Amino acid sequence: MEPPARDIWQLRRQFKDWVQHNLERGIDGAGKEAHYIPPSKLKEFWTPDRIAMILGPCNKDVDISAILNHFIQVTSILAYIEDDNHHCTRYLECFYKTDIDDNCLPLRATNPGANLRPAPAPFNDDHDGRQAWSCFWDHQWIFLPLHFKPNEAMLDRVHPLRALHPRHIIPITVEDELSQRSGSGVRVLKVKPHTASGLPPESIVLKEYDKGRYYTEFNNERHTYTAIRNLNRISVTGVSEHFLHYHGCFIQGDKCVLLIEYTNQGTLLNFFKNNWYLPRTKEEAQNLWRDLAQLIKGLALLHNGGKHISAIHQDIKPANIFVFKPDPDQYRFSFKLGDFGLCSVTPAAENGNATGDDNGGTRMYSAPELSCIDQGIHMDECVSWQADIWSFGCVLLECGVWMTLHERGRIDFKNERVKEVDRLRQGSLKNAGYAGAFHDGEKVLSSIKNKTEEIQRLESAVAHLVGSMMNFIQKEMLRTDVVERLNAQQLHARFQDAINGPLIPSSPSIYPMPISPFITSTDPTLETAIPRVPQKSTTWNKDRIANEGTTTRAFLQPAKLAQSSTFSSREVSQSSGSSPNEPIVSGVWQPSTKPRASFSKPSRVPGSRQSSLIGPGTDVVDEKEELYDVKSVLEWIPKYKAHRAHMPGWLEQSREQLSGRDQCLIFDNSESMSPHWDDVKNTANALTYILKTVDPDGLEIHMASSRKPLKCKDRGALFDRSGYFYQNQPRQGLKTCPMETVLSDILEAAMEKALTPTSRLGRRISREIRGISVYVFTNGIWESPQRRDGSYEEAGGVENAIKTAVNRLQRANKMRTFLSIQFISFGDDREGLRRMRWLDDDIKAKTGGWDIVDTTHYTGSVKKMIIGATSEAMDNK
Repeated sequence: MEPPARDIWQLRRQFKDWVQHNLERGIDGAGKEAHYIPPSKLKEFWTPDRIAMILGPCNKDVDISAILNHFIQVTSILAYIEDDNHHCTRYLECFYKTDIDDNCLPLRATNPGANLRPAPAPFNDDHDGRQAWSCFWDHQWIFLPLHFKPNEAMLDRVHPLRALHPRHIIPITVEDELSQRSGSGVRVLKVKPHTASGLPPESIVLKEYDKGRYYTEFNNERHTYTAIRNLNRISVTGVSEHFLHYHGCFIQGDKCVLLIEYTNQGTLLNFFKNNWYLPRTKEEAQNLWRDLAQLIKGLALLHNGGKHISAIHQDIKPANIFVFKPDPDQYRFSFKLGDFGLCSVTPAAENGNATGDDNGGTRMYSAPELSCIDQGIHMDECVSWQADIWSFGCVLLECGVWMTLHERGRIDFKNERVKEVDRLRQGSLKNAGYAGAFHDGEKVLSSIKNKTEEIQRLESAVAHLVGSMMNFIQKEMLRTDVVERLNAQQLHARFQDAINGPLIPSSPSIYPMPISPFITSTDPTLETAIPRVPQKSTTWNKDRIANEGTTTRAFLQPAKLAQSSTFSSREVSQSSGSSPNEPIVSGVWQPSTKPRASFSKPSRVPGSRQSSLIGPGTDVVDEKEELYDVKSVLEWIPKYKAHRAHMPGWLEQSREQLSGRDQCLIFDNSESMSPHWDDVKNTANALTYILKTVDPDGLEIHMASSRKPLKCKDRGALFDRSGYFYQNQPRQGLKTCPMETVLSDILEAAMEKALTPTSRLGRRISREIRGISVYVFTNGIWESPQRRDGSYEEAGGVENAIKTAVNRLQRANKMRTFLSIQFISFGDDREGLRRMRWLDDDIKAKTGGWDIVDTTHYTGSVKKMIIGATSEAMDNK
């Protein structure tokens, strides 16, 4: 039986009065106060009897339980907008039959401001239906407060079809405004979630981005937090210990909003400024270092935690590290990473090296390889995970200064760096935003070493520990050679060891003694004090060694020929991978196929003038010669990175000699070079590692088949399977290389840059260039233009390009050593070898006596490859 109209009218009136008495206050999209009814209270009001009364005769077609479970908000809206002229509750049956339940709300309007607009289902598209729809759309917001965990899933309302309407009410109370910089476009609020939000009652942070200006930063944070949350979902342990907890995000009007964990101690910057938790004992200082070290685990998860994606923070600084104090009675803290607005999230690389686009983090804490001093120079590179290691190392140095010299000392430390940076490069670093940075664009500032020594002179246990840790940080994290920085996983173990037992507390160096793979001392304590490096087998000539009665030297020291030896240095291998008796063709080396022999315990040869670090199985060469081949360098590089080998003195001297010179590498990738391409890549790998730090603006790499050079400070992408050398490997089409044209164009561009800069930027760059070093990787098989008399050029026309460059140098009053050209040859083509010999011995006849050219086979001396053309002594060897 249909309920009396009066009963329905009374129920409607009762419900409207009940709504007014149970409203709660939230905020809308404009940040203004707005009222809403929590869904939980609606369930208290709507009983089965009241639902039956609303349905009337329709209750035979509608399941009341379904209404109570899935249509409670729909019912409330219809009951609230009903009046004597509009019987809206009759549409409840239509909602039910079309399955438009509470999860489908809010209903969207195509034109909310129009009086008459198409009514969506289930409303009739007539006058009465459009009126009911208009009232429904206008009043639905009171009953639809945002729920942050819909169906226990993460709130992610970013897609245009899912973005919140400005009238959608957020069930929170604003407690405090944490930061609002004028014009910054980012607003941070401390808010209290209501029960209707579905979140715990603890305060959280609501971070608002201006959608028009900062959508990219918002999306970077969203992607990073989602990736971190997914790590937690796939059972990666400890994720929540290192990152702020993420509650979701949404877009509302012109705002992009993130909801993240609130920290009760603020940021690390606040932690510094309060000076409240300064460590008073060595134990407290050790605990603080251990707590900070947990962030390294966070970086490891960020860089390589997932199977499919990796991330780089790019803006690690004290203001982006958040502090928690779990137990007020203990001197222990929890530090978490946050503020991922500049973070890059990319597919994980096969080799595990996380890279991403450079989003431009805070320059004070940025790594030297990311330096961009002149805005006119654009280094089209990616940023790697190593940049995060550097930035965190800078933060840890500030922590160390704060522990011993307090906040005033930390500020003085910054001011000292500012002054040093201001003096460098006529203030160009400061003008580019690097005031207070920890480097000068290439190496660590001297003020950092000075501050470490100042702390070490303090007589306290805390200062003793801090000084040791600051040395460790400089040695392990602030390596200017990007490829040598340890990844976070490696770093964490070493960091813990440094905290528990500083290696040499009184020494400013982490490694006070050279670490050698050979221990010759009889002192048993020395055997355990220095780690022994596994010794690799080397190739050697057993008969020759026996006859000469000599032993050989390891790669860590320059290879030298013993005076007792009767064979010449030209016959001796320059690495452990070659034999002294390898065959020579036209004065160049050929690969050895002789068996390898291993050695075990090193020994000293009585009466010899050899180093004490020698052992059977290594090559013996003249002490006046320092020769290494490519293979030996490639074997040395990983040892050097792992601190198992030192940089040889000749290499340090060579780098210093080349420092400030433009480094230009030219690769002949014509079809004739195809059989040698693996050797080319290996040689390039060795040389680019040596040369990468000497060029002021990065190595310049040219392929003969391409007119577009590659500017490169990071070698990471050169030698991958899909890297630059793979993409430019020799292919059919370029039969022989037009080397005269290629070299002429490249030399002209390099000389133009160095000698006649036309812009203020160009003049500033040219002042930094101390010379030009060109390396040509080729087999000498080039296009050879004919003279008018039908004869061919001596070196395929290449000599003409060199002669033109020399003439320009002489007109500019430059010294001979300003330009050097090193040809590195491959293969044994007779004509190619003849051209190499002519360029090495006879080019002076073309250049008026100026010898700026040297040639070396790729199996020859690496030292000769890099400085042979600049050093007359090396050129004559």
